[in-house]
Amino acid sequence: MVIRNKQFPHDLKRVLVREIPNPECDKCGEPYRFERKELGYNTCLSCGELLAQEVKFCIAPVHKSNYIVVSRKRDLIGINNKTSN
Repeated sequence: MVIRNKQFPHDLKRVLVREIPNPECDKCGEPYRFERKELGYNTCLSCGELLAQEVKFCIAPVHKSNYIVVSRKRDLIGINNKTSN
């Protein structure tokens, strides 16, 4: 799209970003960068780091198949049908 109006500002992104307030973190309420919100994050970097440390997962090989990522222990139980319970 070509804008032919000579009065239109050249640096549109800078003008629009200044008008949009920074979003607030869902956990602590502190403002964080708008670009982070555009990427889909709802937390600041500090709270996001704490949330990322809470997530535990492992990679399990499945007999004659691919590797799978398991994040819940109950999913891991019963994956290998070659062992007895």
